[in-house]
Amino acid sequence: MRVTELTFDALRVLDEIHRQSGFDYKFPKDIDTPLFPIRCAVVNDANYPFAAAALKVEAEAFLWMDHSQGTPEERLQALELLNSDLAERARTIGFDQVHCALPPEIAERFGARLEALGWKLARPWPLYVFQLR
Repeated sequence: MRVTELTFDALRVLDEIHRQSGFDYKFPKDIDTPLFPIRCAVVNDANYPFAAAALKVEAEAFLWMDHSQGTPEERLQALELLNSDLAERARTIGFDQVHCALPPEIAERFGARLEALGWKLARPWPLYVFQLR
């Protein structure tokens, strides 16, 4: 066994492995773009890629708002303007999605605001983080 760069031929094999897994998300067809800067596979002696991993660059949104300023309507307008501007900037540099994590104490109310702006609740899968620093 050895680790190698993910090749185009390996992608076809991995697409089939993914399909057979039955998970409810699509195999990323754009894996050969800069959004996936790290792609590797473990191949056996016959050069068959039986395990692979990739890192996708993602955009995480953060919001800071002073609730002592402006009216609720003005703060909503500010949120709408920020959402529109950030979405356009993210598209311009090639991102295909943006995500945010909401603290539980605001998730219900603020989540409704995000949904009104076009955001969707992601899968209810646990999110794990591997700290590199």
